Amino acid sequence: MLTDEVQKDKDFMAEFTLGFMPRKFNDIGDDRIIYEEEQEVAEMYFVVKGFVGLGYNFWGGKLTENSYVIAKKQKGR
Repeated sequence: MLTDEVQKDKDFMAEFTLGFMPRKFNDIGDDRIIYEEEQEVAEMYFVVKGFVGLGYNFWGGKLTENSYVIAKKQKGR
């Protein structure tokens, strides 16, 4: 028999994961950028395969030779 705490954890996980849906993003076209900077985030993603990049663009209002990009790329399992 499960303890109350373990049962509560199992119940929470069952309810929490109920809405999980698989997603697949490509590295071309509209899938290339999932969220733009300062865009409201409506979902949470768990990367299980492939790569994800996180970047920041600073253009200073105009695209010039002084523009720079800072980015981080992470491989999934």
